Amino acid sequence: MTRAALATAGVVLALAVTSAAQTDRPPFYTCVEGTTPVEAPLVGVELCDAAPTDALLARAVEDNLQVVSGALVVAADPDGVGATEGLQAGDVIYQVAAVGVTTAEAAAERLEAIVAERDTVANFLRGGRPYRVKLRR
Repeated sequence: MTRAALATAGVVLALAVTSAAQTDRPPFYTCVEGTTPVEAPLVGVELCDAAPTDALLARAVEDNLQVVSGALVVAADPDGVGATEGLQAGDVIYQVAAVGVTTAEAAAERLEAIVAERDTVANFLRGGRPYRVKLRR
């Protein structure tokens, strides 16, 4: 295995371990009460307006976690572009194609505009930590 392949495998493993560890603690975001989830079918995700939980607010400063407004991924179709590229339920999308998004509706609109000719970067939080993913139809 090449050094690059090992490095890539390590990144994937680290994300998998981090993701598994996160299931043991309370969620950092929930859907804003009274809002209806929005679908972004081309990417295969269902989103709602994200609201930080008390668990996140209690740990944000001490653990250097980010608190943002954005769209909480409620569900990700395993065969969809989003899940294939790494998005999963619990992620909070806060920027798509270098444009900040603070609501599920805004995020869905930006996600539905991705094209096949080039990658579109989506920035998101997982467990209060920033990540990004490249999406393409």
